[in-house]
Amino acid sequence: MRTPHKSYANAMKLPQNPLLCADLNRLFFCNSLIMKTRTPFMSPLKMAILLASLSMLVPFSINSYLPAMPDIAKSLHTDITMITRSISSFGLGLAMGQLLGGTWSDISGRRSVILTGLAIYIVSTFALIFVKSADWFVMLRMWQAAGLGLAVVVVGALVRDYYQDSDLAQMYARISILVMGAPMLAPLFGTWLNWQLGWRMIMVFFLLYSLLLFECFYFLMPSRKIVKKGIWQRIKQIVIGYFHIFFNKSALGLLFIQAASFSSMMVFITESPYVYMTVYDLTPLHYSLLLAANVISMGIFNRMTAYLLSQQYAPQQVISIGILIQLLANASLLMILAFNREPELWALALGIVLSVGSHGLISANAQTIFIQHFNHESGSANAVFSFGQSVISAFAAWAVTFWHDGSILLMVGMMLGATMLGTVLMMICSYQTIFRVKY
Repeated sequence: MRTPHKSYANAMKLPQNPLLCADLNRLFFCNSLIMKTRTPFMSPLKMAILLASLSMLVPFSINSYLPAMPDIAKSLHTDITMITRSISSFGLGLAMGQLLGGTWSDISGRRSVILTGLAIYIVSTFALIFVKSADWFVMLRMWQAAGLGLAVVVVGALVRDYYQDSDLAQMYARISILVMGAPMLAPLFGTWLNWQLGWRMIMVFFLLYSLLLFECFYFLMPSRKIVKKGIWQRIKQIVIGYFHIFFNKSALGLLFIQAASFSSMMVFITESPYVYMTVYDLTPLHYSLLLAANVISMGIFNRMTAYLLSQQYAPQQVISIGILIQLLANASLLMILAFNREPELWALALGIVLSVGSHGLISANAQTIFIQHFNHESGSANAVFSFGQSVISAFAAWAVTFWHDGSILLMVGMMLGATMLGTVLMMICSYQTIFRVKY
């Protein structure tokens, strides 16, 4: 058996995002930076199910209502472009919730933050069931996401509170396996609900799901007494840590390429209801199946990441492969559109599947190398990484709706532009980190 590459071995010392696939967890999750752990309040399997159920609310909240967007627009007497703005508002709300939730949970405890976040989500979702205007729909989606961000960002911290070393890796793997199918099932489930009962029933499903989660965390998760002594000192340390992270140039390049790759995907997700269901006149079911193809593609590239790392490839090499694939896929789409402004559906879909899927080669490795720069501030670094990705991608999603002109060219052009800009910024900020590593 080959000995893993030195960079890969260093990467294994770092905690990672619990929403990644199981293979990546086996490769990247090892030693926690938390020195003390508490006794778990339930069995590992039950805790994995509980935390995975909370994590699954994110892909369900995003993907379930995408096929229903044309019907939502008709119901609220607006065009689909206005409704797609709710994707960018959701991303912005999620980012703010994540940034606030991680710090708040360190100070006031995990349970209170989860319950507060779910309460905000529940109230916002209840209002969405009866919303009458597109403007309120967009605003309420932002508040809904803010509450969700507060709750979900605590998942990783909770796991690190109760588990260490191999147990930590196993728990992350269990959660990832349970969450893995949600992005693919969500649009199909949303299509069925909208077809049978109307789009407002999708919001009713969100409400019932979140109420069940609130009840589970309220009764199953014990409250923890918070020691208030030294809170302001801890806040000061967290703020100083954020400044340290934001002014680390070599690390920021990794954040930029991650955000750019994710923005390319978000531009597609934002425009996809219009492109697929208006331009190509697909049914919501066929549209959902095409979305599922993108999820499957990302899963395949995730497994490719695991294989490459196991074959002594460094994370920097895997990122480079992912960037190259995404650049080539987006550039190919633009060349196709240069000859035909409305190309064959299979050609467009194939290019998008490759572009979106390549994010699976970039995401985990960019996060791994980014956090390597901050051994003593990994929690804050994770929060900044998630926040930066969400804010930048939310801006990209907003921009594509602002400049929407009814053409496929805008979507593809912005996808390519995002990847190119991220690559340039990575070269400027992190050239030494990415391209001058001894492989």
